[in-house]
Amino acid sequence: MERSAFDLVNRERLNKGLAPLIWSDELAVIAREHSDEMAKFFYMDHTDREGRDVAGRAHDAGKDDWRSIGENLAYNSGYAAPVEHAVAGWMTSPHHRENILSGVWSQTGIGISVNSQGGYYFTQVFYSIR
Repeated sequence: MERSAFDLVNRERLNKGLAPLIWSDELAVIAREHSDEMAKFFYMDHTDREGRDVAGRAHDAGKDDWRSIGENLAYNSGYAAPVEHAVAGWMTSPHHRENILSGVWSQTGIGISVNSQGGYYFTQVFYSIR
Protein backbone atom coordinates (compact mmCIF):
# COMPACT_ATOMS: atom_id res chain seq x y z
CA MET A 1 0.00 0.00 0.00
CA GLU A 2 2.84 2.40 0.79
CA ARG A 3 4.41 1.87 -2.61
CA SER A 4 1.02 2.29 -4.29
CA ALA A 5 0.63 5.67 -2.59
CA PHE A 6 4.17 6.56 -3.68
CA ASP A 7 3.37 5.62 -7.28
CA LEU A 8 0.18 7.71 -7.25
CA VAL A 9 2.05 10.72 -5.85
CA ASN A 10 4.71 10.40 -8.54
CA ARG A 11 2.01 10.08 -11.21
CA GLU A 12 0.61 13.43 -10.04
CA ARG A 13 4.11 14.96 -10.23
CA LEU A 14 4.78 13.55 -13.70
CA ASN A 15 1.40 14.87 -14.92
CA LYS A 16 2.61 18.37 -13.95
CA GLY A 17 6.02 17.92 -15.63
CA LEU A 18 7.90 17.45 -12.34
CA ALA A 19 10.62 14.94 -11.65
CA PRO A 20 9.50 11.90 -9.68
CA LEU A 21 10.48 11.65 -6.02
CA ILE A 22 12.97 8.99 -4.96
CA TRP A 23 11.75 6.42 -2.44
CA SER A 24 13.68 6.43 0.85
CA ASP A 25 13.45 3.42 3.15
CA GLU A 26 14.75 5.59 6.00
CA LEU A 27 11.98 8.15 5.51
CA ALA A 28 9.41 5.36 5.19
CA VAL A 29 10.43 4.05 8.63
CA ILE A 30 10.05 7.54 10.13
CA ALA A 31 6.64 7.90 8.45
CA ARG A 32 5.50 4.40 9.40
CA GLU A 33 6.43 4.86 13.05
CA HIS A 34 4.38 8.06 13.20
CA SER A 35 1.42 6.36 11.51
CA ASP A 36 1.74 3.42 13.92
CA GLU A 37 1.62 5.75 16.92
CA MET A 38 -1.35 7.71 15.61
CA ALA A 39 -3.23 4.48 14.87
CA LYS A 40 -2.44 2.99 18.27
CA PHE A 41 -3.53 6.08 20.21
CA PHE A 42 -6.34 7.23 17.86
CA TYR A 43 -5.13 10.74 17.01
CA MET A 44 -4.04 12.80 14.00
CA ASP A 45 -1.34 15.43 14.46
CA HIS A 46 1.99 16.50 13.02
CA THR A 47 3.30 16.54 16.58
CA ASP A 48 3.79 13.15 18.21
CA ARG A 49 3.06 12.29 21.84
CA GLU A 50 6.65 13.22 22.79
CA GLY A 51 6.22 16.71 21.32
CA ARG A 52 8.33 16.07 18.20
CA ASP A 53 7.44 17.31 14.74
CA VAL A 54 8.72 15.66 11.57
CA ALA A 55 12.12 17.40 11.90
CA GLY A 56 12.48 16.13 15.46
CA ARG A 57 11.51 12.60 14.51
CA ALA A 58 13.98 12.67 11.59
CA HIS A 59 16.73 13.98 13.88
CA ASP A 60 16.09 11.25 16.45
CA ALA A 61 16.28 8.66 13.64
CA GLY A 62 19.72 10.01 12.63
CA LYS A 63 18.45 11.63 9.43
CA ASP A 64 19.95 15.12 9.70
CA ASP A 65 21.28 15.83 6.20
CA TRP A 66 18.19 17.74 5.07
CA ARG A 67 17.86 21.21 3.65
CA SER A 68 14.05 21.07 3.76
CA ILE A 69 11.65 18.61 5.35
CA GLY A 70 7.87 18.37 5.26
CA GLU A 71 4.99 16.06 5.94
CA ASN A 72 1.51 15.15 4.75
CA LEU A 73 -0.97 13.24 6.92
CA ALA A 74 -4.26 11.58 6.04
CA TYR A 75 -6.85 9.39 7.70
CA ASN A 76 -9.73 7.47 6.24
CA SER A 77 -12.00 4.57 7.06
CA GLY A 78 -14.60 2.55 5.22
CA TYR A 79 -13.30 3.04 1.67
CA ALA A 80 -12.69 0.15 -0.71
CA ALA A 81 -9.56 1.92 -2.00
CA PRO A 82 -8.04 3.73 1.02
CA VAL A 83 -4.76 4.57 -0.73
CA GLU A 84 -6.45 6.16 -3.72
CA HIS A 85 -8.83 8.04 -1.41
CA ALA A 86 -5.94 9.42 0.68
CA VAL A 87 -3.94 10.62 -2.34
CA ALA A 88 -7.05 12.12 -3.93
CA GLY A 89 -7.72 13.95 -0.65
CA TRP A 90 -4.18 15.27 -0.59
CA MET A 91 -4.60 16.56 -4.14
CA THR A 92 -7.80 18.46 -3.29
CA SER A 93 -6.22 20.12 -0.24
CA PRO A 94 -4.16 23.18 -1.22
CA HIS A 95 -1.42 22.65 1.38
CA HIS A 96 -1.07 18.91 0.79
CA ARG A 97 -1.15 19.42 -2.99
CA GLU A 98 1.54 22.08 -2.67
CA ASN A 99 3.78 19.60 -0.85
CA ILE A 100 3.22 16.89 -3.46
CA LEU A 101 3.88 19.23 -6.38
CA SER A 102 6.78 21.15 -4.85
CA GLY A 103 10.05 21.14 -6.76
CA VAL A 104 11.92 21.47 -3.46
CA TRP A 105 11.66 17.79 -2.53
CA SER A 106 13.88 15.04 -3.88
CA GLN A 107 12.99 12.08 -1.62
CA THR A 108 9.95 10.74 0.16
CA GLY A 109 8.82 7.88 2.33
CA ILE A 110 5.27 6.87 3.13
CA GLY A 111 4.07 4.92 6.14
CA ILE A 112 0.58 3.49 6.52
CA SER A 113 -0.90 1.91 9.61
CA VAL A 114 -4.34 0.49 10.29
CA ASN A 115 -5.90 0.75 13.75
CA SER A 116 -8.02 -1.82 15.55
CA GLN A 117 -11.21 -0.26 14.14
CA GLY A 118 -10.05 -0.38 10.52
CA GLY A 119 -8.98 3.25 10.21
CA TYR A 120 -6.04 3.97 7.88
CA TYR A 121 -3.40 6.46 8.99
CA PHE A 122 -1.05 7.86 6.34
CA THR A 123 2.17 9.79 6.87
CA GLN A 124 4.29 11.04 3.99
CA VAL A 125 7.66 12.60 4.76
CA PHE A 126 9.22 14.86 2.12
CA TYR A 127 12.94 15.52 2.11
CA SER A 128 15.50 17.61 0.33
CA ILE A 129 19.20 16.92 0.91
CA ARG A 130 21.66 19.74 1.62
